[in-house]
Amino acid sequence: MKPWRLQIYFEEKNHYIFIIQQKYWNLYIASPGLGLKVQLGGRNTVSSKSHECDPKGGAVRSRAECVRLDSCFELRVLLFGRAMNARSKVSSTMNNSMSHTKNTRSMSRGSMLLLSIAAAGIFQSAFGQVTTTSVPFLMIAPNSRASGMGEAGVALADDAWATFWNPAGYAFQSGSEAALNYSDWQPALDLGDVWIAHTVYKQDLAQVNGTVSAALTYLNQGDIGRTLSDETVLETFKSYEMAFALGYATKLSNTFGIGFNIRIIHSAISPFGAAGGQGSGVATGYSFDVGVLYRPQTLLVPFVNRDLEDRLSLGLDLSNIGPKLTYVDEALADPIPMNLRVGLALKFLRSQYNNATFIADFNKLLVNYTDNGSDAFYKAIVTSWTGRTIGEEFREFTTGLGIEYWYGSPKLIALRTGYFYEDPANGNRRFFTFGGGVRVDSYGFDFSYIAASQKDDPLGGTLRFSLIVSLSALN
Repeated sequence: MKPWRLQIYFEEKNHYIFIIQQKYWNLYIASPGLGLKVQLGGRNTVSSKSHECDPKGGAVRSRAECVRLDSCFELRVLLFGRAMNARSKVSSTMNNSMSHTKNTRSMSRGSMLLLSIAAAGIFQSAFGQVTTTSVPFLMIAPNSRASGMGEAGVALADDAWATFWNPAGYAFQSGSEAALNYSDWQPALDLGDVWIAHTVYKQDLAQVNGTVSAALTYLNQGDIGRTLSDETVLETFKSYEMAFALGYATKLSNTFGIGFNIRIIHSAISPFGAAGGQGSGVATGYSFDVGVLYRPQTLLVPFVNRDLEDRLSLGLDLSNIGPKLTYVDEALADPIPMNLRVGLALKFLRSQYNNATFIADFNKLLVNYTDNGSDAFYKAIVTSWTGRTIGEEFREFTTGLGIEYWYGSPKLIALRTGYFYEDPANGNRRFFTFGGGVRVDSYGFDFSYIAASQKDDPLGGTLRFSLIVSLSALN
C-alpha cells in the first residue's frame, strides 16, 4: 500500500490547499479564510465533488471512490513560520490510518510543504482513528506482556512496566528490575524507518519507604527531506519524539498503594519553520501521572458468601496531566493526551503449576475542544465529561480485555490473548492480541502480536519484543 502523503500549497493570503494522496484516490481540502471546501477526486483528477463545510463542524456527507465524509479529524501544520489548524469532516470506509510517509517524506521551502502526519498530531489515525492531541506517542503501550492482553494492565501492574500502566503498582513490588521493549511501528504501512523503543528501571528503597523508577520512550520518525516545490531535496533531517519520566510509589496501607510520575517531553518534528519563518517544529513540555491500586487481602462476594481472598485488584491511573505543547504559536498550542484508565484484575485460577488472570481496562481521553480551541488540562478534567448524553460518554471509552496463563513453579511459560475495542464513532480501532513469554532464572522474554479485525488496519501485524531482567536475583 502506498504511504499517505500530505501536501500543503500556498496560493494567496488565508488560502491553503491540503492534498492527501493514496494509491487510488486523492482528497483535496481548501481553506479560504473561514470555511472549508472539500473535494474528492480520482488519482489524476482535479475534482469530482465539492462541499462547503462549516468550520464549527457542520454535517457533510458525500461518496466518491470509497471515501465517506462523516467523522472529524484535525490537521495541524507548520506553514511559513506560523501554525494553522484546519478541521474537516473526513474519514475513510477503507478504515486506513494516516501516519507517516516512508523515505519520500519531504518539507518544501516555498510553495509546498510535505509533512509527516505525525507532525499534524494524527499519529495512529486520521482515517478511522481520530487523535486530537499532540505527542500521541505517549499513549503507545510500552511492553509486550500487556499488549498481548488487549493492551490492558492498570490493575495488574506487577513488574517494571508499571510506570506506564499504573505507577502505584510499584508500591507492592520489591527488588530491582530493568526492562527494554522495541517495535517497528505500524508495519502494515511499510514505513521501514519508523520504530519505537521503551526502557525502564525500578528499585525499592527503604530510605524513602517506597520504590523509585526511571523510564525513557523514544519514537524515531525517520529521515525527512526538505524540498523545493518540484520535490528537489535540499537537505534531510531527523524527526523524533521522546519522553523521560521519574517515578515514586509507596503503600498507604497493606492493601492500598499510590504512585506518581513526572515527565519531560521533547518533540522534534522539524528543526525549522517553513520558508524561513520564525519558530520551528520543535517543542518541549512536561506532564505528570498519579495512580492508585487497591489489593484487598479478603473480599466477601455478596449473596454467594464466597471469599475471593487476595485474588482481585482494582486500579486507577490519570496520566499525562500537564499544559499544552507549543510549536510555533502559543495561541494554537495543542493539548497533550491526558488519559483516565480504570480497571480490574482477577486471578480466577491459582495452583502450584497453573495460574490464570483476567484483566479489563477502560480508558477515556480527557481532552475537550471548543470553538475557541481546546481547554486547559485543569478545565478539561471536568469539561471532557460534559455536553454529551450518558450513552455518548460510554462510547468515549475504549475497552481492553485480556487473559494471561502461566505454567510452572516458579512461573516458566506464559500464554496471553486479548481484545481491544474502540467505538466506530470515536476511532474504530478493533483488534485481537496474542502473546507469550518465558522466564529463565533472572531473565524474562515476552512477545505480542496484533491481529487487526479490519482490512488494511496499520496496526495489523505489529510485533513487540520485550526483555525484563531481575537485577536483585542477579546480585
